[in-house]
Amino acid sequence: MTAKPLSILFLEDTPEDAELALAALGEAGYECDSVRVETRSDFLARLDSGEKFDLILSDYDLPTFDGLSALGLVVESKVDIPFILLSGTLGDEKATESLKLGAADYTLKDNLFRLPFIVERALKDAEDRRRRKRVAREIKLQAVALESAANAIVITDVDGAITWVNAAFTALTGYSSEESVGQNPRILKSGKHKDSFYKDLWETVMAGKVWHGEIVNRRKDGTTYIEDQTITPVFNEAGEVTNFTAIKQDVTERRRAEELIRSSEKQVRDILDNIAGFVMLLDTKGIILDVNGTPLDQAGVKRKDVIGKEIGETDAWRYSPVAQRRIRETVRRAAAGEVIAEDFYPMMANNEIATVFSVFAPLRDSRGKIVKVIGSGFDVTERKRAEEELLKSEERYRDLVENAHDIIYSHDLQGNYTSINEAGERITGYSRDEALRMNITDTIAPEFVGTAQEMLASKLRGEESSAYELEILAKNGERISVEVNTKLILQDGQPAGVQGIARDITGRKQMELQLRQAQKLESVGRLAGGIAHDFNNMLTAINGYSDLTLRQLPDGHKLRRNIEEIKKAGERSALLTNQLLAFSRRQLLQPQIIDINEVISDTTALLNRVIGEDVKLVTELDPNVGRVKADKGQLSQIIMNLSVNARDAMPGGGRLTISTGNVRVDSEYVRRDPGLVPELDYVRLSVSDTGTGIKESDRQYIFEPFFTTKAVGKGTGLGLATVYGIVKQSGGGINVITEVQVGTTFEVLFPRVSEERSHPSGEFAAPGNLPIGAETILLVEDEELVRSLLKELLESCGYTVIAAENGEEALAVCEQLCDPVDLLITDVVMPQMGGRELAERLGKILPGLPVLFVSGYTDDALVRESVLDADVNFIQKPFTLEVVSRKVRELLDDRQQAG
Repeated sequence: MTAKPLSILFLEDTPEDAELALAALGEAGYECDSVRVETRSDFLARLDSGEKFDLILSDYDLPTFDGLSALGLVVESKVDIPFILLSGTLGDEKATESLKLGAADYTLKDNLFRLPFIVERALKDAEDRRRRKRVAREIKLQAVALESAANAIVITDVDGAITWVNAAFTALTGYSSEESVGQNPRILKSGKHKDSFYKDLWETVMAGKVWHGEIVNRRKDGTTYIEDQTITPVFNEAGEVTNFTAIKQDVTERRRAEELIRSSEKQVRDILDNIAGFVMLLDTKGIILDVNGTPLDQAGVKRKDVIGKEIGETDAWRYSPVAQRRIRETVRRAAAGEVIAEDFYPMMANNEIATVFSVFAPLRDSRGKIVKVIGSGFDVTERKRAEEELLKSEERYRDLVENAHDIIYSHDLQGNYTSINEAGERITGYSRDEALRMNITDTIAPEFVGTAQEMLASKLRGEESSAYELEILAKNGERISVEVNTKLILQDGQPAGVQGIARDITGRKQMELQLRQAQKLESVGRLAGGIAHDFNNMLTAINGYSDLTLRQLPDGHKLRRNIEEIKKAGERSALLTNQLLAFSRRQLLQPQIIDINEVISDTTALLNRVIGEDVKLVTELDPNVGRVKADKGQLSQIIMNLSVNARDAMPGGGRLTISTGNVRVDSEYVRRDPGLVPELDYVRLSVSDTGTGIKESDRQYIFEPFFTTKAVGKGTGLGLATVYGIVKQSGGGINVITEVQVGTTFEVLFPRVSEERSHPSGEFAAPGNLPIGAETILLVEDEELVRSLLKELLESCGYTVIAAENGEEALAVCEQLCDPVDLLITDVVMPQMGGRELAERLGKILPGLPVLFVSGYTDDALVRESVLDADVNFIQKPFTLEVVSRKVRELLDDRQQAG
């Protein structure tokens, strides 16, 4: 047998006793590595040393220290090490106290043969505790539906550890969710079933099959019950068993009734020999002379063990000292001629306190002299417990109903309310007295009354009906969306009313509406992004060829003005496509760590010129506001767009307030904008006006592109769409608070970051003559207009340009070239082979080859291609010829300097 290593901290002042304990463990197969200490200081030093001990053994009494104090130090230090007390004379009271204080177990030094078993159990319990602490909550279920189930429901993991229980389980067993989760179902201390029974159960469920059967379990209060149990495996997508769901139904009373029926004849035959209670004959001093078999059998003792002993001092029925005096007094009174009927509370052999209803009466001889005392009685423990459980159950039911978050109500078959809980009062605004004078037709929105009546009619017809939704009217007139579940109330088997649970789903409805709106905006955004991408390719050609032509036309040429107007129109169109890209969240951003207050301050001067003199601009900037990671230019655009909208909403003037602050997002924020992350820190930018507000009918459309309430020619309908796209692309959220003729607040949230501010990136030099060169450039662009434009531009600057339509063609051309390529210019997103892949493959052929990426938008493909990395050269379409030519020259010069 392989030795089991065991590290022990031993608090013991007698080395011989320590050696005996270690020898007992050694004989059981443990290889002990022990450290023995005798004083409090040494014990505490070892405890705080960080040494890893599997077990602490402690003597109960030491010269300067004691075991309970040591146990207190262990508990206070919160180390998870089993603590076992050893003592020469440890009474039951002290032993019980040690267990309550946290000891794993105890044993007497003259019973060391028990020590290995105690240690093994303590180590196993400790490991079980640690494993339970590592158990994650693996399943999120539709808790309310399960909580309201009539049967107890338990969910375990594949190792059998409980991960969730419903309220019915707590009501059945007495164990709360906190006491149950992490435990094995054996917490219920199942009755004596054969090993083959559990083997069959476990093999069945592990094979993915449903197991059904009956088990005898024990409640927290010690009472037992019979449950009908169905265990169902839960599978993941791979077909593996991940959890087990057990549905439990208490069938105790039903089985007892069946058993009573089966045994009634035998009970009649044996009634004289097997009286359920006890009958006891005592002398006048309380000495037991005779007793029937039932209590002896219950106590597990023989008649000879109790005959001749005083009633309060037998091993079968132990009484406390106070109870002993009381029973002696009862016997004395009976011996004096009284008949006494009282409850007594002996401790049975199984250490459980029983309640026994007893009658003691005098027994006289033929001359009327009292010579003996006869006692009889019945164990009424279960009845008392049942009565207490009934009271507790009724109290729990009342607490459940009154503390529920859902409306729990009942009404008669005519719809008149007969009960309503506190949640119903709170949600509807009607007091209980008001509700009990009303009919369901008074509280259900008119268009839903027919639905409720039809559901009632279907139940009366015996049809199964599921939950349904309707709207109820609160006392203040507010409409509240609820999901309703109902069942019939039966009296003598006949329908007498309806009990219902109505859950407020108003918030869920609002979130569903927001989700649909977000999906609609996302669809429009994808369309807008695609259109803007194609426009950018065309605008690149329009603006580029216009620029080329203007550079070739002399001043005063008659066509020059026409070309300049074409270029202006193209530039304005480029701004429009940038707005579309911003809305669709495909615009190229240059995020950096910035102070939002500084951006607002830099924008204020321009705002004062834009909003006009009749609008007062006020800033309320939190000096401790956090930093955000965003595109500084786009943040300015958000401020400008929201401020211009606010100005237009105040035609007669008013107050425009821009404020900032730090926000911790809670459930209310997430309800308004599901895209936000709960319990995350955000920076808030608010733009408020005192204008006309937004009508409710327009509110759901305000972020859609081209939607505007302004007069024709007064707006493009892209301002708020642009803001929405920038905010979402930056990982933020936006919320609108508005009231007609009072004003509107746009509240924008950006994730707060802890990094230091970014350093501003450099910009291109002022425009001038295009730089020239004589190097060879490989140009790869699938859009012919853009490819031709760039080729003509670069050749006009003196470069040799090799143009290819796609990556495959570019690779083929390079294999045939005799002279090396000095620079690669490539579009990012192309059919078959993207720009990043092309650059990587050419880099293996031409090491150190500089690359300039171009694209019409930054969609997911660009992210996949990693072209947004800080060390990657990238130009956004539509670009100017000057930007391209200077960037090309810059890359070529950098390569020459590096070479």
